[in-house]
Parts: sequence; structure tokens; C-alpha cells
Amino acid sequence: MSQFAVKPAALRSHSEYLSELAGKVSAAADKASGVSFGVDSFGLVGQMFATQARETSQQAAEQIRTFSQNTDLLGEAVSACAADYEGDDQRNADSIGKIEV
Repeated sequence: MSQFAVKPAALRSHSEYLSELAGKVSAAADKASGVSFGVDSFGLVGQMFATQARETSQQAAEQIRTFSQNTDLLGEAVSACAADYEGDDQRNADSIGKIEV
């Protein structure tokens, strides 16, 4: 017999953690999207740097948002995994109950 065991409650707890983390990362992406790099950022002379900095900042915000979305999807998948384990356990228990000796 294997020592392998799955605790659906632990999976659900981890799923909740991932969903919470996704929300925090999404909030960080929102803040990163708000960076404008206007004239005040680099001064009039430094405006040639502002365009590249703005583009890089927008790309970073998009990557952060993608990470947030993927983390949220992972949380949903972990929760679904817990439900699958519980469903399989219940079906197996039901089948064992039908065995006649």
C-alpha cells in the first residue's frame, strides 16, 4: 500500500492563498499602470528617456497582470483538484459499500 495521501482541505486552503495573492499582484499591476513618466519625471531634457521608460513600465505592468491572471487560474485549478479527489473518494466509498461478501 502506498503512503500517498491527499488532503482536500489543504488544497482548498492553498487555493484561497493563491486567489488572495492574485488579488495583491493585480493591485500592484494597477499601480504600475499608473506611472506616467511625464515632464516632471526626467525634466525637459530627459524627455527622450521618458518614452522608453513609459514603454518599459507598460510592458512590466502587462507582465505583472498576466502573472496575476495565471496565479488566479492556478488557484481555481487547485480547488478543482480538491473537488476531484473528494469526488473520487466518495465514488470509491460508494462502490465499496456495494460489495457483497
